[in-house]
Amino acid sequence: MSSPRYATRRPGSRRGFAHPPLSAAVLLTGLLLSGCEDEVAPPPPPPPEVFVANPLIREVVEWDDYTARLRAVATVEIRPRVGGFLEDIHFADGEEVEAGALLFTIDPRPFEAALASAKGRLSGATAALQEAEALKASALAANTQAEAALELRDTQLARMRKLVERGAETQEGYDIEASQRKQAAADVVAARAQIKNAEAAAATAEAGIATAEAAVSAAELDLSFTRVTSPIAGRLSRRLVDKGNLVTGADGGDATLLTTVVSQDPMHAFVSAPERAFLKYSRQAASGERPSSRNVQNPAVLQLADETGYPHVGAIDFVDNSLDMGTDTMTGRLSFSNADGILTPGMFAKVKILGSGIYEGMLLPDSAVTIRQNAPSVLVVVPLSQTTDESQAGESNGGDAAPAGETVEPRLVTLGPLLGGLRVVRAGIEPTDRVVIRGIQMARPGVPVRTKPGEIELDEESFEQDARLELARAVRVERNANGNYDAMPDADGDGAETVAGEPNSLPTGAAE
Repeated sequence: MSSPRYATRRPGSRRGFAHPPLSAAVLLTGLLLSGCEDEVAPPPPPPPEVFVANPLIREVVEWDDYTARLRAVATVEIRPRVGGFLEDIHFADGEEVEAGALLFTIDPRPFEAALASAKGRLSGATAALQEAEALKASALAANTQAEAALELRDTQLARMRKLVERGAETQEGYDIEASQRKQAAADVVAARAQIKNAEAAAATAEAGIATAEAAVSAAELDLSFTRVTSPIAGRLSRRLVDKGNLVTGADGGDATLLTTVVSQDPMHAFVSAPERAFLKYSRQAASGERPSSRNVQNPAVLQLADETGYPHVGAIDFVDNSLDMGTDTMTGRLSFSNADGILTPGMFAKVKILGSGIYEGMLLPDSAVTIRQNAPSVLVVVPLSQTTDESQAGESNGGDAAPAGETVEPRLVTLGPLLGGLRVVRAGIEPTDRVVIRGIQMARPGVPVRTKPGEIELDEESFEQDARLELARAVRVERNANGNYDAMPDADGDGAETVAGEPNSLPTGAAE
């Protein structure tokens, strides 16, 4: 290879200037400067900044969510008790009626005739009784006369015997008197037989009266059944039979369905709790944390599809005696007041029932919770150790040892419901732990952090609405020996039931 050529400016050349070769000193200086620049490292970044706070401690209570189907307390099919032609209809379709309201009229004339006939038979039986009583009175009078005549004949016969013995009277006269005495005795027997016949006739007449009275009562009942009334207060369906049609009564086979009526207030809601939830409630009742809904009316709230905040307050008033083997669920029934009639049978609704007793709960923002190993966890600030954690921190900072300070440690936690915008933490941390509530994305276990005090804000109004502590504290009612609910005495012993200073709105009249 030829040695490198360096261009130089030749006199008279028109091709320009050539660069002279660099000196060795210049090259050495450049190399030294380049080496110094490689040896100077940039300063490490400061530890990430996180905001920490202790969990907020408040009294909390848990409410379990279910979907419920609304049903009326009472649903009645209106069917006639007697058959006949439908004479009139006295309601508008879908009308709300009171108990005893007249709904239909069946032609009453055949039943009026039957009642008149029964009353006639009753009059005949009454007359027969009066006749029997008159015969009995006559027989009693005849018997009195016959007994008096017999007594007279006995006296005369005794006197006649003495006269015959003294020879003052003949035997023939005595025999005649004895014969008359026998006739008087026969008259007494006949009179007593007439009395018995009269008594039998009176008994027959009395039986006839009883039969006639029963017939009259039956006829009156049938006549009353021609007026078909509503047995309960509620809302009617549409009429299923028009006026003028022949309807069949209950005693004539399947009675004709005329309409239906459902009660409006209160309203029932039925829920199906899974087996695990039922076991939870049973364990709580055994430990005294939450009373069993079989014994007391635990509170519940309800929300319809277009509502917010669960405005309807009610109570659990019945728990079934066994689980449904097809669905492995336990059926519970809730009762809600429905004075405004907005609750309608057949609706779906969301309900919350008391799911725990009141306890001291720890509250954290949801943003402080992360998922680790498919489980929720939070970061808790701990002292940075001088051993393993420090070496790990040094490696993560380029191999230099990190100064002593604080780092974060993940803790698996058990979460509860969201109350007032904050999450209930049931277990996994202590009230004194400092939990990272902001800056959680920058914090790493074992890496130093700079902590700043943070603040957990709680929406008190939203918290009260979600926790419903006053409702959970409300004195509930307990079932007595008769199966009814009596008020449980409050702490003052006066038996008053209050919710947030107002009379308790839990329904107390429903059966369990």
